[in-house]
Amino acid sequence: MTYRAISSDESLRFDARITCYAVNYISHQLFVCDKEYVRVYDLEHNNLLHHLNYSQKFMEFYDSKITIKSADCVVLSKLWVALVNKRSFLFFNDLLQYSKIFQAEPNPTSSITILQRYDEIITLREDKKLLKFWKFELLSDVEIEAREKADQLEQARKEMLKPTKGVHEQKDAEQYKNFQKRVAMNYESEKSRLLSKHYFPLHLSLFARRGHIQPTGNRIIMQFSISEELSMLAMSFETQEIFIYHLFTCDVLHTIDILKVPPTISENPSFRGVVNLVIDQEFLYFCDEKRFYVRDLLTHEETSVLLPSMGKIVGMHAERSNQNGGVYLLTTDDYLHTFSYQKRSLPCTCIELKKFFSIR
Repeated sequence: MTYRAISSDESLRFDARITCYAVNYISHQLFVCDKEYVRVYDLEHNNLLHHLNYSQKFMEFYDSKITIKSADCVVLSKLWVALVNKRSFLFFNDLLQYSKIFQAEPNPTSSITILQRYDEIITLREDKKLLKFWKFELLSDVEIEAREKADQLEQARKEMLKPTKGVHEQKDAEQYKNFQKRVAMNYESEKSRLLSKHYFPLHLSLFARRGHIQPTGNRIIMQFSISEELSMLAMSFETQEIFIYHLFTCDVLHTIDILKVPPTISENPSFRGVVNLVIDQEFLYFCDEKRFYVRDLLTHEETSVLLPSMGKIVGMHAERSNQNGGVYLLTTDDYLHTFSYQKRSLPCTCIELKKFFSIR
């Protein structure tokens, strides 16, 4: 099911098929991507700030067509992180100036998620059997210059420590050094020419992954949700189990198997059981097709209620930032069901999404 947004504001109309988007909730900017363009909108004034035909631009120096199918926002740094061709990372700033493409992942990746407090990227492998963690760092011009100078000093130190050569060896070494200088001059000239055409004003470094989560038993990851405050990551599997991991040690802290189905049922091709879950503050909310559960991650207390009659749940979000917050469930019958925190019985209010979206 694909949705195309319909807006009365002409500046926010988007006719192309959206492949991914991200929101900076501090600057109130929206990053939208299709197969050709990336665009940044100002959500306060409903206007387009910047746009870039990334497919055409990057074709010039990567000699292949690239696509962006997943993106997220680094809120405080005002950066957008995009997943390129399912294997690499690309960074944009709020002006859509971009970094080089980091060839980071040899295996296809389905999505990326940002840990805001720690400047880390979480990647979910396309077969949904592995999560990896990557560290990145935004570099200033001063840091780049300092690193280059440190490399030059280290190279000079190594030259000084080399053993003394004879006259003929010194002559050969001098000739080779002059040859290297001529090559370097040509290289610098060529580099300047390329940089004048393809300059990367945004400099970052990407570190090797610090860890990974590979579920036992060859389980398939259906959904996951993160609490940076509690350093926890909750993950549901095709067996309708939920594992809660420590966000940094990647160790299993707790398991929830009250929804677990027998292997004979889960291996049936017709079985489509999915546990939807989301963490908000200290609570984990999750549900199957019959019941809705609330679990306190600090006390491990758990309550549940029967779900009212509704379509199959395909999306879930929780928001407790204000007294009118609640849990929102998106269903296949194009309704958004809202569970209020102030109501015990949980008969939910429904918003018909067809009033706001047309199905493409």
